[in-house]
Amino acid sequence: MGSLDGLPIDILRLIVEKIVGHADVLRFGAVSRKFRSFVMDNLHSLPSKLPLCLCVLPSKPPPLPLLMQCNDNEWENINFFSISDGKRHGEFLVPEIRNKWPVGSRYGWLFTVDTQGRSIQLLNPLTRAQIPLPSLDAFEHPTSWVNYDGHTDFGFVLKAVISSDPSNKRRNLNGDDDCILVIAIITMFEVLSFCRVGDDKWTNVEGSPLYIKDVIWYKGEVYAVDGYGVAVVYDFAGDKTIKQIAYSPDDLLDCERYLVVLTNGDLLQVVREREYERSDKEEDEFLLPTCDFVVYKLEVFDEPVKPEGVGYSTLKTRGTTLDRRIPTNHKFKFKWVEMENLGDHAIFVGQNYSFCVPAGEYQGCKPNCIYFTDHGGLHSIIARGNLDQEKIHEYSACDMAIYNFKDKHFEEFTQLNDRYHVPPIWITPNPW
Repeated sequence: MGSLDGLPIDILRLIVEKIVGHADVLRFGAVSRKFRSFVMDNLHSLPSKLPLCLCVLPSKPPPLPLLMQCNDNEWENINFFSISDGKRHGEFLVPEIRNKWPVGSRYGWLFTVDTQGRSIQLLNPLTRAQIPLPSLDAFEHPTSWVNYDGHTDFGFVLKAVISSDPSNKRRNLNGDDDCILVIAIITMFEVLSFCRVGDDKWTNVEGSPLYIKDVIWYKGEVYAVDGYGVAVVYDFAGDKTIKQIAYSPDDLLDCERYLVVLTNGDLLQVVREREYERSDKEEDEFLLPTCDFVVYKLEVFDEPVKPEGVGYSTLKTRGTTLDRRIPTNHKFKFKWVEMENLGDHAIFVGQNYSFCVPAGEYQGCKPNCIYFTDHGGLHSIIARGNLDQEKIHEYSACDMAIYNFKDKHFEEFTQLNDRYHVPPIWITPNPW
């Protein structure tokens, strides 16, 4: 029997014109490289449930991310919102995401933690492919630091990122699966832990700072930033030690911080300030929407410079005081310098891997803007159940919008809801 690659182009075109479901598009493209190439060359003929021009395609520039949304009472029903055309695409039935809490996304894959069990997986919501990772029981608990009384369920993992595209590994394009490195921010102390696909346990990063807010890969190394804005580097391929490279650029504490690499290779720290409203009980603290953004660029100096201002910060948590101090004679070769604008760049932050795109190259994307979504801190309380409708309504509010860096204006996503049980997450759908 001859190879299907020998079918005439006219026959392939007739087959494509008969395809009515997105899953059939994926199956057709998976037959061979020729079939996949034919799919990409004939996107106009494919069903519009989720146009492949909105997805990651080999040998094509990466598309704009979409906002993946889960139905409140049926998480397995998802859709994707595109800022390019202002439309929702779907619905998709993904049973594998039922009762799974997403705490990270990159390359079209989600990092999910079971809300009713202990399992952890990488999940591609389009192909429904899954890659198992060590479970919640395989983490090292930080009991040696302070008496730990935080969450040990799915809330134990706060954010996670992956080093490379699992789709490439599954297609044997770039080596073996064990090259995929996964880094997670865990526990109420927000420290780093890692594993490789195929490992049976997680390993805490020795010397990890507390209160890490974001982590990315940059120039072959792992860069992280803590709640104070202190930047550190961890070299997995080298001496496997944490090195501080720059001090905090400000004295802000009530904020989220992200690391973003510009298209020209510059490293940015994006600071997301939030307002707080305290209730009568001191331990209760509720977040109001994001109120401002500040952006810094990491610049290198020919000679090390001494940090300006106070050389330490203090934070109290549940009766424990933790100090950050640096020697007064310590100097750094890198320094965070505040930026006045982002130029043509648009930045996307939230629970996803933080990144930016050149806005001018994408329809509907606004330059000099920050697109942000909610981290889901209060939403996780909904996922644990046992709440009345009033509390569910209160906790389901989503802090997400578009921030114009030039005029300091916030623009709402008018086509979307403002309340979700699972906050939407930025993702670039990967159909392969």
